Amino acid sequence: MSNLYALSSFNGGSSFPLENVPDIIRNAIIGAASKTKAPIPLIFASAMTPVSLLCQGMTDVSPTEGLTLPVSCNFCTVAESGERKSTVDKIFMMSLHEYEREIEVQYGNTMQQYETERDIWEEELKALKNELHKKTKNKQPREEIKELIREHQEVRPEEPARIQLLCSDITPAALQYQLHKGGGSMALHSAEGDIILGGQAIQNLGMLNDRWDGAPFTVSRRTSESFTVHDARLSASLMVQDAPLRKYFKRSQEQARGSGFLARFFFSRPQSTIGSRTGPTLENYQEQLVPYHMRLRQLLGNYVQKIVKKEPVQRKALTFTPEAAIRWMDICEYFERGMAEGGAYCHLRDFASKEGNKVARLAALFHYFSGAEGDITEDTIMNAQRISQWYLHEALALFGPVPEEPQYIQDAELLWQWLHERFLDNNGQPLPRSWMSPRVPNRLRNVGRLQPALEHLRNTSRISMVHNGRMLLIAPYNFRW
Repeated sequence: MSNLYALSSFNGGSSFPLENVPDIIRNAIIGAASKTKAPIPLIFASAMTPVSLLCQGMTDVSPTEGLTLPVSCNFCTVAESGERKSTVDKIFMMSLHEYEREIEVQYGNTMQQYETERDIWEEELKALKNELHKKTKNKQPREEIKELIREHQEVRPEEPARIQLLCSDITPAALQYQLHKGGGSMALHSAEGDIILGGQAIQNLGMLNDRWDGAPFTVSRRTSESFTVHDARLSASLMVQDAPLRKYFKRSQEQARGSGFLARFFFSRPQSTIGSRTGPTLENYQEQLVPYHMRLRQLLGNYVQKIVKKEPVQRKALTFTPEAAIRWMDICEYFERGMAEGGAYCHLRDFASKEGNKVARLAALFHYFSGAEGDITEDTIMNAQRISQWYLHEALALFGPVPEEPQYIQDAELLWQWLHERFLDNNGQPLPRSWMSPRVPNRLRNVGRLQPALEHLRNTSRISMVHNGRMLLIAPYNFRW
């Protein structure tokens, strides 16, 4: 039995589609789950935080011609004390924290050298100005000394960039300045999200929304440097307990919901695993994390090198294959229909309207972090869509009310839960319909109930159905026939 199926019991009681996560990230999640026994959705969000932070500084995504989006993704996971939020966070943020410590030491050394060079430069400028003053006073020719001053201004020592990747308790002004000076890519992050929810940055929702959208911004000041920033990127990741989140919603939900701020997040409230965290730890759990951290360090090195060299931001725009572009448009149209009056998402239009955008971003992160070549494929789009739709159902549960769904959709969800478990038991292999019919949940055995549910699962790209002679086989959507 593979690690994936062996660890399915630590899924936080949910049907989180871990099988749709790329190997390099999934294996790291499996390793962390084996060690911590924390809910899989919590671990997934923790794993994706550094992925989003580092990829957003290097790449964008272009689903269709003329449309380019940042790949930044925001996550908010609601989990109570004792769910091992900080433990999981340390596992995935380890490489970033180590690198930030190294960068801080390098910055201290470089800053000391800069201050020495600056003092020398200022003394030389002072001497040149004194010489100019003398010549002016004595009515002597000044062109030569003026030219020396001009040349000296051109070799003014440049203050080294202070690269900051992560922040939590920060003011909007400080955040904007750091995006200007520190490379233009950061993450607002905390394993104790009440720090962020109670901080100043989250009070400026318009600014945070613009950073998610990748919009340029200008800061005008009377007493210090004004500046304009193009192409800055900001991710956000919060793990927060229920009480601080409710307190924030009581104070700000109307504004946060109305502005579209909440809809820009992948929200989840995974079922607790407290009380069921038993069983052995995989012997090779640390090995499962090695490729993930190697890739993080590779991306860190590439990103920091560009900043230190002060190279202009030139992000690679990832594009879709023709099949992936068609599939992405189908997904967008599906959610558009769902937002109609009486539709499945009519009470969650703010979230549903962002689904196409979020699917494209998630697919780009999967593609780029995995080191895949060429265009983003249809399979990658479908994997991202399955995960994004899981999060959308979490948002429905959190921000409902959930509208009454047609019977066939309710049946389909029940059938999918049953099928998901059977696929796990069967290592993802196809199941004959004739074998399924007498074994599905009782209410689906009634005449006319099973087939509509199967058709809906096929139409929403969760299963595929193929005839093998007279036998109808049912498999996960991405199964290679």
